Amino acid sequence: ILIGTDKSFTFDYVFPSDTEQEEIFHDCASPLIDKLMEGYNVTILAYGQTGSGKTYSMGTALYGSDIPPEYQGIIPRAISKLFADLNERKEKNPSYEFEVYVSFLELYNEDFIDLLNKKGKSDLMIREDANSQIYWAGVKEVIQMNS
Repeated sequence: ILIGTDKSFTFDYVFPSDTEQEEIFHDCASPLIDKLMEGYNVTILAYGQTGSGKTYSMGTALYGSDIPPEYQGIIPRAISKLFADLNERKEKNPSYEFEVYVSFLELYNEDFIDLLNKKGKSDLMIREDANSQIYWAGVKEVIQMNS
């Protein structure tokens, strides 16, 4: 999309409002979990104005922790696929080891909010290491599972 002569925006996907959660996950997130399993870093970003459906699409709204399967969004489906893939690898190779850490960030009014940091605002910064790898400084990471 080109706006005027100086602003352009590219999108990987745009879906109509009646798209099912499964289709969005299958098209957008499932291939990223496959890349994650290959050793790549992945990020899923939901962007839009307030009320546009970001929270619903990510899968954390309306139902609390008891989300019916057909309404599960990207986060619960991605977690399920990730652990299924990890457990499949572990079954094939019992010496396979892994650790899973998660972090959840929100960008609101140009400020990043660490959603896992219950102490309040933290100083989050994007950094680059000596190997040109991008990482977050100051974000809380929580271990979810290891083998």
